[in-house]
Amino acid sequence: MKNSGFLRLAERYVTALFDVADKAGALAAVEKDLHRLKLAIEADGELSRVLVSPLMTREQAGRAMQAALSNVGAHDITQKFIHLLAASRRLGALPEVARQFAARVAASRGEVAAEVISAQILPPAELAGIGDSLGKMVGKKINLSARVDESLLGGMVVRIGSQQFDGSVAGKLSRLEQELKKVA
Repeated sequence: MKNSGFLRLAERYVTALFDVADKAGALAAVEKDLHRLKLAIEADGELSRVLVSPLMTREQAGRAMQAALSNVGAHDITQKFIHLLAASRRLGALPEVARQFAARVAASRGEVAAEVISAQILPPAELAGIGDSLGKMVGKKINLSARVDESLLGGMVVRIGSQQFDGSVAGKLSRLEQELKKVA
């Protein structure tokens, strides 16, 4: 679901949602709601399947999301937006919308979102050091998130906006494989 059409679709929704939330002074509330929904979707495989299932009617998907919204006590703007996504059968875009919305809100505050993906959990002190280094590199405050991807084998991948720095063992092995294919 990371094709360019999907990303552009999310961008259009984010632009509209940002404008509405900004005019209502609800950027922080909507950002928080979307973040909670994204976490709920990532944690609940059933909810994730509901979002993309062609077998679910718009009404059924809307009810499933209403249950999730009531669990997070979502702002009225968030609720209306989710109903719009459900009615348009675009709930599958929700995780990407949440990610892009958070980045847009952070940018409006002069901050940059960054993500560290590592093979194992990094200690808080190490994450703080990475955040400080990245902040000095880009000259802005960094909002750092971290997640674990054991398939990296070791090292880490850092994403800042559209840039990615791959220092993982898996990434190095992949680059080595590509170099060997060129020589062979």
